[in-house]
Amino acid sequence: MLKHQLLHPQILAALARAGHSSKVLISDGNYPHWTRRGPNAEMVYLNLAPGQLLVTDVLKTLVSAIRSRLRK
Repeated sequence: MLKHQLLHPQILAALARAGHSSKVLISDGNYPHWTRRGPNAEMVYLNLAPGQLLVTDVLKTLVSAIRSRLRK
């Protein structure tokens, strides 16, 4: 049973595959994703329109999911 609010299957799968040295980048549409991402990076799009989801909301949810995983 999940003990956090993160339900996005693609993000959950990416976090499950992540290792100790993995990094997560949360950015807006102005970040140059196509020229600055690594070859193994996975992109997940969350917004349908500008201003609907704040980066801080995404961060809080990710931190909650990661902390929940570390407690096991």
